[in-house]
Amino acid sequence: MKVYLNTRRKKTYTPRIYFSPKDNEPPRWIRFVEIGGFLVLTAVLVYIVFFSGIFNIKKVNIVNAEQVDIQRLEQKIKEKLSEKKGVFPKNQILFFINTEEIREHILDNFLEVKEVSLEKHFPDILKIVLTERESKILFQNKKGYFLIDKTGLAYKKIAYSDMINTRGRKPIILKSEASEEDVLGGKVFSSKIINIISEIQKTLPERTGVGISYFEFPNLSAQEIHVQTTEEWKILFDTGSSIENQMDNLKKVLTEKIKSKRTKLKYIDLRVGDRVYYK
Repeated sequence: MKVYLNTRRKKTYTPRIYFSPKDNEPPRWIRFVEIGGFLVLTAVLVYIVFFSGIFNIKKVNIVNAEQVDIQRLEQKIKEKLSEKKGVFPKNQILFFINTEEIREHILDNFLEVKEVSLEKHFPDILKIVLTERESKILFQNKKGYFLIDKTGLAYKKIAYSDMINTRGRKPIILKSEASEEDVLGGKVFSSKIINIISEIQKTLPERTGVGISYFEFPNLSAQEIHVQTTEEWKILFDTGSSIENQMDNLKKVLTEKIKSKRTKLKYIDLRVGDRVYYK
């Protein structure tokens, strides 16, 4: 006789409890507290940033200002920082300062400055680092003396005595009696002419032993440079021809033709190819 046992377990059912959506919501007063807290926090942040003055620029550090008028620069920066946009000062809060705008403002007003970088030091310091133009070239015309950079730009009007005192060395002097304009801010010479001047300044004393007093331009558009020597005679160079070849011709005529008669010279003209004229 076979006996069959029912091994199946009876299913058990867990009763499910239904909650209304409203039962899961926090009390309404908690929501009011959260919203109120958010609004208070926002108001506090707005006050701290815009009205407390904590992040208002209180100090401007200017670095590498050697040639510029520092008082005028500080005044220009102050004017820019005080500009308003709506009810708020446009550039007074360090968070929102427009560094590119201030950079352009400095470059537009100070030709002596070649480049500007601005750094924000929180909470209230603005650091301005200047890169000034460098020059050892002084251009003289009927309007005075002008510093010329390596691109040929006249970026500052200066007294000759100030150039000697501030630089501690004699500058390269370029003269043009034909020029009667105030050339400040203009490009007086091309980069090519500046390079030729530098080449002559270096190689003439090295190769011939002749010192240079100044460079003279009878006309700024002419392709020639006159060098007034310390021996009180002139050398006439052609800027359209090789300076090296002209130096070779000069050295040859000094050593082979003129020799010890240099004290009687008035000029040596190197402008006509390989021909050299002297008097």
